[in-house]
Amino acid sequence: MFMFEQYDIMLEQFLQRYCCLFNSMCPSCNLPMLGHVRRYVHSLGCVHVYLTEDLTRSDPKSIYFTSWCSICNATTPTVPLSDSAKCLSLAKYLEMRFHGHAYKRRPPTDGDQSNHCEHSLHRDYVHHFSFRGVGAKFQYTPIEVWETDLPPLTLQLDLPKPFLGSQVQEEIKNFSVRGHEVYTRIHERIADLASEDENTPLVQNLTTMLTHDQFIFKQKIEIVHTLLTERRANAYDINDALAMARRSLAESIELWGPRLLEVELEAQKLSAKQAVVHHVDAGTEELRPEQAPTSAGDDGSSNSSNVAPVECPSEDTEPPAGSQPVPDKKFSIDQLLASSASVHSDKKSIRSILTQLLPSTNQANPLQSPFLSQDHLTLPMGSIPIHVRETDLSSVIAYSLTSADYQRALDEAFSSVGGEAPAAGHSSPQLKRKVPLPEGLSDAEESSPNLSRTSSKTSATPGGAVPAAATSSESEEKIKERNNTQPQSPSPHVSLAFNDNGCQFQCKIYFAREFGGMRAKSLQPPKLDRSLYRKLEKSKMREELRISQSRTGSEMELVRKPSDVSGGPPLPRTSEEHATDMEEESRIALARSLCNSVQWEARGGKSGSRFCKTLDDRFVLKEMNSKDITIFEPFAPKYFEYIDKCQQLQLPTLLAKIFGVFKFSVKKKYSFVERSVMVMENLFYGCEISNKFDLKGSERNRLVDPTNQQGEIVLLDENLVQMSWSKPL
Repeated sequence: MFMFEQYDIMLEQFLQRYCCLFNSMCPSCNLPMLGHVRRYVHSLGCVHVYLTEDLTRSDPKSIYFTSWCSICNATTPTVPLSDSAKCLSLAKYLEMRFHGHAYKRRPPTDGDQSNHCEHSLHRDYVHHFSFRGVGAKFQYTPIEVWETDLPPLTLQLDLPKPFLGSQVQEEIKNFSVRGHEVYTRIHERIADLASEDENTPLVQNLTTMLTHDQFIFKQKIEIVHTLLTERRANAYDINDALAMARRSLAESIELWGPRLLEVELEAQKLSAKQAVVHHVDAGTEELRPEQAPTSAGDDGSSNSSNVAPVECPSEDTEPPAGSQPVPDKKFSIDQLLASSASVHSDKKSIRSILTQLLPSTNQANPLQSPFLSQDHLTLPMGSIPIHVRETDLSSVIAYSLTSADYQRALDEAFSSVGGEAPAAGHSSPQLKRKVPLPEGLSDAEESSPNLSRTSSKTSATPGGAVPAAATSSESEEKIKERNNTQPQSPSPHVSLAFNDNGCQFQCKIYFAREFGGMRAKSLQPPKLDRSLYRKLEKSKMREELRISQSRTGSEMELVRKPSDVSGGPPLPRTSEEHATDMEEESRIALARSLCNSVQWEARGGKSGSRFCKTLDDRFVLKEMNSKDITIFEPFAPKYFEYIDKCQQLQLPTLLAKIFGVFKFSVKKKYSFVERSVMVMENLFYGCEISNKFDLKGSERNRLVDPTNQQGEIVLLDENLVQMSWSKPL
């Protein structure tokens, strides 16, 4: 009511009654009115009225007026307020301040435009009224009306930025050159083995296998080149094709390095065996006495044919008397050197030959790899090719989510839900593999990483291991009795383990099925047309290189197999199959983002947790400690229930969307790294952020001075309250 009464009075009365009273007190705070600020807000503008002490004018009967431009500082002379201005209503005056922005000062009569101001009188000028020692300053400022924008319930994922053709062409060119150098070195090592005639069939077989592997590598490179020239190819197609080309080269290096070592070792054994026979014969000749003793019954005549040879001692059982010496008998290095002591120059050659016969357990790969030692490209293939890097731990999560064993674990968990819960002391179906592999293991099992699922109540048991209760020290009757009395449900978590080149990886995926269902509803992967990439792959798979040997050398022929003809249109998918496809698509989309991440120096929080962001800026990885994990597990079911309710009823929520919680480790011979992270959406994706706030709902010690902050500034609760005065919500 007080504000409406102010609008009805004249401007002169408003200044005299509500502004220019030197000793007046504020009815709200009981403090002097001097120093107070009034605000009149309309549309997208605000008129501020500042009251200050002004003793420059001593006339108690006149109101003086002056103004100045807030942009160019141009001023108007101080004059007494005119009668027409005094009779102007406060409402009309404020209307001109809000809407009369087109009014400007008149041009000077003398024609001098050098100091003329062209700015608006009501928008850019500050009006100052002075009366009885009090100054009232009216200033217009535009306001920014803030609106709360809740994050969407469904996160729309976009395709990555397209590759620059010239950049990828240069990259694939350099990579092709490095791959050609690797295969050239292998050809040279094989050519060195062709010096012996007996090795000719072996060399031909090795050359044939190498030519076939190099042909596959060239096919992968051709797929990349073809995709770069196709407009329909997307960034995922090119990225997968590049990954498959790198994988092909890495597999060749891992295969041919030990193969060349083995072939060279066999060749050295063969030549060493011949050299040992030669030196053994020379040694036995020196150990022969000038005259051998005659056996009982002989007449004492010296007959060389009846002389028994003196044999060098060996590790084998001594042969019966009268048997002939075996030329390839095993001798110790010291005994053999002692037998040939007369020939000093032959000692080193014999020692080196016999030393080569002992295989080394730590033989390095003779092929120089163009990849870093921390990179792992030959892990068993999953849904998509993943380049696992020890320096980027999020790639371990990405590989785990797309691995075949993770999908198998989800299938086992799904099947166990409909059946009976496994009894205590028995772990759910597991796929385990020990290193080294036992004999007789199939290739399919050998190429699969470890997989284990634990029971929910066996927290004291290592992930995937058999509970300590089920040991050989207990009788089977006790185990069965406990199993019958303590039923337990299967664990909602999945533990995976895999290794490569002496590096062991482990990844525990918390609430695998629950997070999978939530991702299917909360993530919207981009619509991809993978038909082009699949068509190219099938076309290259139908190409076969046939190599035949002739008198003139190797003859190669490129044969193209006929394409497979499908039996008919695909069958329609059921609702369950459609839901499974959505879960798989969302999981693969998340894994693609997690393939690459960078450290993110987030500020404002007091927990001290480390953060990472995916390279596409879509997700944030927040580190969790053991206490965080302990707190998360009990409330996770309620969290899934709440998010599912919001999805079904389309209820907006400010609660952060979590897309997975993972615990992973990387173990090497002299290092061990273990982390637990929570993957959340990045709310700042695609937004230009001017201010960031860390709000706790409190005003106690929640004010930050931006002038004393360096780098990224994170404001607190009181900062938001102060800014909302001029920028209201």
